[in-house]
Amino acid sequence: LSSQNVPQYLLDSELCTQEDFGNLKIEPKHLKNFNLLVSLRDRQKLLVKQERRGQNGQTANEFFNEWQFHQLLQKFPELDALTASVSEVVHFDETDSIMIYKYLVDYEDLEVFYARQEHLFPTTIAASIGKILATLHRQTLNREDCCEFISQTPEGKNRVVFGNPAQP
Repeated sequence: LSSQNVPQYLLDSELCTQEDFGNLKIEPKHLKNFNLLVSLRDRQKLLVKQERRGQNGQTANEFFNEWQFHQLLQKFPELDALTASVSEVVHFDETDSIMIYKYLVDYEDLEVFYARQEHLFPTTIAASIGKILATLHRQTLNREDCCEFISQTPEGKNRVVFGNPAQP
């Protein structure tokens, strides 16, 4: 997708209407993948992430793994408290490796924040991320149903592999 055709893609995917394009602004966000930040009316924003394809025309299926994580949070109600800590996925196009998130109005890229803080990373952010990961771990530890869900990977997809940090 490009700045020229992303509005039509959003319309075709029924993620917005023509009226939402009132104050349309599209900014490229070149991070690991080619992303577009789409600003719509009423300060609503969408982040359109596109996974790059290698020389063989294939992707690393990283978006499938992200999607599977979001599905895990939806499938198991006891993980519901964690949904407030992750960006909301509003669309996943597995065929074209496109993932679209709601983008918070007051969001700031961590890289920009870090640079503005003169490369000092507040321990409160690290502690918050650690707390979220600990909650996920506590809620899924020794849960065969969660492990089975995550290990169900369609043919041809890379499976998420979680290492055990306690083992060398």
